[in-house]
Amino acid sequence: MRRFFMVCVSVMFAVLLCAPVHAGDQAPIDKGELDRFLADLPETPGLTAGGMEKMNAVKQGKTPDMEFMKQGMEASNSAIEKKGWDTDRFYYVFGHVMMVTAMENIDRLTEQVAPQMAEAMKAIKDNPNISQAQKKQMLQQMDQGMMGANADLKDMRARVKKEVPDSEKRLILSRYSEICEAIGMPESPD
Repeated sequence: MRRFFMVCVSVMFAVLLCAPVHAGDQAPIDKGELDRFLADLPETPGLTAGGMEKMNAVKQGKTPDMEFMKQGMEASNSAIEKKGWDTDRFYYVFGHVMMVTAMENIDRLTEQVAPQMAEAMKAIKDNPNISQAQKKQMLQQMDQGMMGANADLKDMRARVKKEVPDSEKRLILSRYSEICEAIGMPESPD
């Protein structure tokens, strides 16, 4: 589950950095374009889990972070252009695919973790070896963590709803397994 979470975070970081998404400026993604994107994505440096690992292995502390990120973007853009893509269009597709896929991953994780969190909170409440003050503090910390995550998820859901047309959401979710494989993200939080 830790690997699943780390890949989700890495992917969302890439989306936020690399994919300025303006739904009104672009035509919706269609099946043929998604096919092309899935074929080209694994060969694009820095935009998949494997690509990020390769770039980090190359870096090994030798390049300042901002310079490294700039070099990474230049390598990604070059690869995108060599494949015949307009970079704005590629990043539009990338951003929408990644946002919808990440939301699906987070929903799956939340579904699996929610019962575990409820069980942990009950165990704290029922534990006679923990003082009431400690119980209150522990439960409050868990609540605050969940509320913060819920607020972030609410913001992300609003962004997906605003920026990603329903037709794209359906198309992307219909190819969920292939997308996860292409980006190196586990399908489920196991």
